[in-house]
Amino acid sequence: MCSSLLSKLQHNETVILIEQFNKLGGTSTIGGVNTWEPGVAGQGIHYQLAKHLLETKQGGVSQSIGSVNRETPYGFSTITNKDSYESTLKRSGLTRDKRRRFTFEPDAMATTMETIITTYPNLLLLYQHQLIDVSYHKEHIDSVIIRNKETKEKVIVKGSYFADCTGDIVLARIAGCKTNFGEDSFDLYKEPSAPIKSSKNINGITQVFRLQQTTKKKPYKMPLLYHHENTKKWMRKINEYKLVPSINQYPNGDLCVNLLPTMDGNEYMNLPKEDRRFFLDSRTFAYFEFLATHKGFESKRISHIFPMIGIRESYRLVGQIVLTENDIYQDTYKENILCQADHALDTHGKSIVKGKAIVELSKPYGIPKECVLTKEFDNLVVASRGSSFSHIVASSCRLTRTMMALGEGAGKLLYQAYLHK
Repeated sequence: MCSSLLSKLQHNETVILIEQFNKLGGTSTIGGVNTWEPGVAGQGIHYQLAKHLLETKQGGVSQSIGSVNRETPYGFSTITNKDSYESTLKRSGLTRDKRRRFTFEPDAMATTMETIITTYPNLLLLYQHQLIDVSYHKEHIDSVIIRNKETKEKVIVKGSYFADCTGDIVLARIAGCKTNFGEDSFDLYKEPSAPIKSSKNINGITQVFRLQQTTKKKPYKMPLLYHHENTKKWMRKINEYKLVPSINQYPNGDLCVNLLPTMDGNEYMNLPKEDRRFFLDSRTFAYFEFLATHKGFESKRISHIFPMIGIRESYRLVGQIVLTENDIYQDTYKENILCQADHALDTHGKSIVKGKAIVELSKPYGIPKECVLTKEFDNLVVASRGSSFSHIVASSCRLTRTMMALGEGAGKLLYQAYLHK
């Protein structure tokens, strides 16, 4: 590693952003979740991002059209730009026809993110690096070891403060923070919708793909490679209309197909890693064959299968406060909150309340700062879908803009800690 980079790594006032991929945005760009669902977002960086993408016609405000039925067994949103960006900043209390989304080009979003954050002179952005170990003593993290994914070179990064923004809370887990995984039992938090016994069930997994328009209508058959009994069994859910994918229009007219859920969360976790991609791809091609054969999509073709898997839930921190279902209904936390959320409770196929997989909320709720603070360390925040939420609450507050707001709030906590030593 060059000496100038090493000197920056050891500089006391440098903020180092370690990113394992070659672009920013994670699930919202590399994973293809290129639509911000309607929801409360606060006064954050999302305004800057949306403003630039709207001005460059790389993003647009969309609304749902039609209804979900046997003829159109999916949710469909088209860009109209009839409404302001602000119209996308609420979900609770709105009927489906009043909700608005923001859909964007993923590469343009990643580039805009990089442009904004690299304007800060004391920020160092390291792509293609992975966290592999943590060094700590007592209640204080001293350093992390990262590895370049291409060169395999390792380097120790010392720091005063650390933020774990990984979806699977990798740093917190390596450091030994207490975590939960799966459904919480009723006895743990006394949540009215929790099962009597805990389980390893987690939210569904999504494979997202992109469709382009072609000039001719041609029959489509999935590659023989993907004809598998596992795929045929899964397709019965499609043929029986038990899955409702979400299809969103890009600014250029292409379609983003969010095949939700492509796989149950615990099915994905129990598969060998080498089989996960095969089965997700096979279900992607099988579903597109269904669209092309039966639903009028024969003039479209898959142009891109997003490489990052849409994982909604895995490990969750047990922090200084665990936000529970009771808290969001009662809006327990109104002060010292990092952000608000108002998305529905949504486990994608698994029942939450009285047999419902989606439960809408009537008002926003606050997420307190203690949800990103660990019990174990005094210089670590954990700001991601793996923050300190119950399984039920995690199904609501995992949305992109909520996580962005949570991260900004956690960043402010660290900045205040730095100012006051």
